[in-house]
Amino acid sequence: MGDLAKTLTGGLWKFVYAWLLPSALTVTAFWLLVVPAFPASRKSPTGSASDASELTLGVVLALIALAVALLLALNSTFFHRIFEGYVWPTSWFDAGCRRQLRRRNRLQRALDSERHRARMQLLQERLELYPEYEQFILPTRFGNAVRSMETYSKTRYRLDVRSLWQEFKAVAPEPLLKQVEDAEAVVNFFLGSVCLAALFAVLAIGIGLSESDARAVIAGVIAVPLARLLYLGGVQSVRAWRDAIQALISLGRWELAKAYGLKVPERLVDERLMWQTLVSFIAWGDKDEPAITLAPERYEPGRFGVLLDKYRLEPDEAGDPPPPSADPKKAGEALTTILRRVGPIRDEAGQDGSAGGSSGT
Repeated sequence: MGDLAKTLTGGLWKFVYAWLLPSALTVTAFWLLVVPAFPASRKSPTGSASDASELTLGVVLALIALAVALLLALNSTFFHRIFEGYVWPTSWFDAGCRRQLRRRNRLQRALDSERHRARMQLLQERLELYPEYEQFILPTRFGNAVRSMETYSKTRYRLDVRSLWQEFKAVAPEPLLKQVEDAEAVVNFFLGSVCLAALFAVLAIGIGLSESDARAVIAGVIAVPLARLLYLGGVQSVRAWRDAIQALISLGRWELAKAYGLKVPERLVDERLMWQTLVSFIAWGDKDEPAITLAPERYEPGRFGVLLDKYRLEPDEAGDPPPPSADPKKAGEALTTILRRVGPIRDEAGQDGSAGGSSGT
């Protein structure tokens, strides 16, 4: 019920787009292409269908589509785990991880040897759908795309976004949080469509072969490559989801630190240590955990992180974020204050200039 409540409270239109729309399309296609294969539906009607029967048929189809959509929404987490490979058997999981690791390494070698800038950018986009470290590889392309999104905060700031996701949602600006939810709805649309297309293919081919109906068999065969295309579309849609999460982490961590009463350190190494300490405290409390080493040298930034440290603003004692406020009213007030301060200086300079000119004459 948690998945359904999260979907409905996030916005009714997201439920309609992510789950109800693909369910309605699939139920309609099944009724038009597969149901006529049954012997009962081949009998010629004695008369034209009445308006009441058509209305009843429409209500039945709508209820079936709604039931399928609710079933998908209730089990969305389970479907995500299937597409990511977490619930696969161990042998399948290990074989899939090795296959995806070889694919990532091929992309890396192709990127290293490519000299054309446009092709380099394309290979880089494909490579970004994989985690940066080998230990995070999962057995599916979709799982690796999601894993790359989940590990962004961990590789940049040593901040586990999954442990603090509810806190991030509580302090995130409404427009940014809406972008995250919209991107997630697009991903769910593709995943739901893949599940329904696969189910449609199995039922259509099975019923078509048993009833010797060529139209149902052809429809089922067409649904197989369609499911593959929808899956690849779901993998690509994770990119927009990752971009929204990236913005949420990079900008929202200042407000998160303020909400916890913490001050963001000036150096990146100290900030990484602070976030790892907070996550460890929330997960483990004050007990010693040998698997978690909080040695500061583990959080030393690389070359770009060291260069960024030179430009970081010093946060104030209250933990406010250093970027200026995006509120137009506050920005206008700040500009008015600056102009008032600059005005007397210009007047004084003008008086001095005039005095100097008259004394020179």
